[in-house]
Amino acid sequence: MTNTVSITTVLEEPRFPVGRRSYLVSDPSREARWLGVELWYPAATSEGELAVYELIPGSGFTCQARSDVEALPGPLTTLFFSHGRSGNRLVYAQLCEALAARGYAVATCDHPGDTMIEWMFGTALDDVSNERERAADILFVLDALATRSNGISHPLNLDLDRLAVAGHSYGANTALAFAGTKTSGIRPRAIAGVQPYLRTLDPQLLAQIDIPVFFIGGANDTTTPPSTDIDFVTQHLHPELTVRQVILDGVGHQGCSDVGLYVEFGPQVPGVPAPALEMLDSMGSEVTGRAGDPWRPAVLAHVELLGAWLEDLTASDHAFPRLGEVSARYTSR
Repeated sequence: MTNTVSITTVLEEPRFPVGRRSYLVSDPSREARWLGVELWYPAATSEGELAVYELIPGSGFTCQARSDVEALPGPLTTLFFSHGRSGNRLVYAQLCEALAARGYAVATCDHPGDTMIEWMFGTALDDVSNERERAADILFVLDALATRSNGISHPLNLDLDRLAVAGHSYGANTALAFAGTKTSGIRPRAIAGVQPYLRTLDPQLLAQIDIPVFFIGGANDTTTPPSTDIDFVTQHLHPELTVRQVILDGVGHQGCSDVGLYVEFGPQVPGVPAPALEMLDSMGSEVTGRAGDPWRPAVLAHVELLGAWLEDLTASDHAFPRLGEVSARYTSR
């Protein structure tokens, strides 16, 4: 039994209730590589059991998502979101719930070898292996979602012709590498990098990207500064490619993640050990660049920008009028 605390974290008035489905699946082509997979979506009902997010085994919290409830009929524009280094599929739950509440399906997965557990115990993969496996994870999950196979059975009407792939930090590196590698199977219509770590990408791979790219940087991000990572990539993308970027004032490296929520509510969750709370508290400054600042405005800014991007993607492949309208409210390049 999990000890839980109910957290009210709705970032904006939701257009739809939110459903959530969880899977644990293995890829038989890669020595049974096991992946935790999460799927958020606009629900057809606000009834049902609240989904639990565990901070540690046996202790967690609930927000607005409800487990395994009926989805809207769709078709649903779909976003795959790749987590950053040493993260996991659940550390962007507020962002994913809010995008689902706007009418989009959002899928995430763990990237084994690059989650918090492996980094804590010294079993993380080397960079070359990690980057290869991460890209393969995206392809495996998208294929399973499309075919309802390999353990990912779902009743959702996903519009994978309107698919976007995005990622935070190292996950942005994964998203761009996935887009630049010509593989068979499902292909995204657009990609996005949020506080992206991109400086190690191969310029030849970047030159192969032929779909619109969107970057969200943080002006207070000292881990992946826009001048280091976003500027590096834009030098190598095709000059005729549609590339948009917005640099958010008052946002650090963890501006899109649940770190701010963990810092605020972690002490209220039963059973979380003191060392874990101390570790979270030490990351408090990474949300906005200054510890103690409210975290909700930073996450909401990402919801608004990614939501406008997805709205434009639903309507058109290459024109982004709604994104431009929302971007104008922020510091933009």
